[in-house]
Amino acid sequence: MTELQNSSCGRVLNNACILTKEDIRRIYPYTDNSRMAYLTHEFVDAGYDILYGESYNMSRSQMWDCLDDVVITAACLYQKSPDCIKVGAFTDLSQPNIIYAAVRLKD
Repeated sequence: MTELQNSSCGRVLNNACILTKEDIRRIYPYTDNSRMAYLTHEFVDAGYDILYGESYNMSRSQMWDCLDDVVITAACLYQKSPDCIKVGAFTDLSQPNIIYAAVRLKD
């Protein structure tokens, strides 16, 4: 299902993984006209991967405060230093306690 997965990378995010292209097409089909689907496809077309993470102890307002954990989790999944990670945007925050973020390795 996922290309890279490690459930204990970050401090906040659990069950984190980088979605495969098949996962993205299933979750956000090209016929989906939502803002989340548009953002996801824009970032994927620009060379980003989509990181999925769950955080059941975080309120919706706190989700914006976990950017550093997105970087740490992505670094763990890519097996690189956090300095090597570039975050594009949170692409989908529509589900409670689930974060989708566009990430990639810096050039």
